Amino acid sequence: MILGENGTGKELVANLIHRLSRFNRGAFVPVNCAALPSELVESELFGMSPELLPGPLKPASDGLSKPMALDFLDEISEMPAEAQAKMLRVIETGE
Repeated sequence: MILGENGTGKELVANLIHRLSRFNRGAFVPVNCAALPSELVESELFGMSPELLPGPLKPASDGLSKPMALDFLDEISEMPAEAQAKMLRVIETGE
């Protein structure tokens, strides 16, 4: 988790971490959570199978040996509280 005020370079730091990681051949995909319509946030992030997710949210790979997308979730605090709770569960438990 990268914390900071708007305009402090959180996305640049995340991109640098990605470029220095073993996943650097995969795409770095920033997602602006504030830009997702509130009525579609949960269905976009949780309600569809990975094959049906829109392009920026599709996982590039399911294995460690292949390139995979690293999604940078910007403005996550702008998501509805219920969606934030579900995102926390995914981060903590992988479910």
